[in-house]
Amino acid sequence: PASAAADRLGRPRAFAALCLAYAAADLCVVPYAAHYPWLCAYALLAGGAVGALNSLMPTLPTEVAPPGEMEQAVTLVCAMLGPGTFAGPVIAGAAFDATG
Repeated sequence: PASAAADRLGRPRAFAALCLAYAAADLCVVPYAAHYPWLCAYALLAGGAVGALNSLMPTLPTEVAPPGEMEQAVTLVCAMLGPGTFAGPVIAGAAFDATG
């Protein structure tokens, strides 16, 4: 579904729409975080959004990078996916532990 939306809307617009949907899911879950079914629904929605974002992210440089620098741009984006995915929960956990 994400690639079909990217074909219709364009990759940057589809990526922005997915980012907004993911942020909206994050904000909407806050009032219901104490209820297990809502957390399960959020996990499904957030997991789908992250999967779609990770599949679209490597294609974005093909839209914005000049032809001579496209290989470097794609390599840089793909190289940052792993460390960024790992560092986010670690930083969030450290911030949670520090603030209680």
